[in-house]
Amino acid sequence: MQQSLHSAPPSPPDSDTKPLKELDDEWRVYVDSSSSRLYYYNHVTKETTWKPPRVNRKEATSPANTISAPVAPVSPPSPNTGQKVSK
Repeated sequence: MQQSLHSAPPSPPDSDTKPLKELDDEWRVYVDSSSSRLYYYNHVTKETTWKPPRVNRKEATSPANTISAPVAPVSPPSPNTGQKVSK
C-alpha cells in the first residue's frame, strides 16, 4: 500500500535510531522504515513532518553548519641557516 503525500507523518523515531542529518539545533532528518521516505523530526517540540522545515537562519549559517572557503596556503618557515642567535 502506497502512502499519499498527505498522509500523517510517522511517529517520532526511537531513541536508538540515528538521524541521517542534523539540520540545526532542533530538526533532524530520518527515513520512515515502512515507506522509505524522508521525514523531519523536531526533538524539542516532538513534531514530525514530511515537508522540510524552515531552519533557523542563524543556526543554519553558523560555522559548525557551513563549509568555509578554501584558505590560501601558508608559506613554510624559512630553512634554518645554521647560525646561532647570541643572547
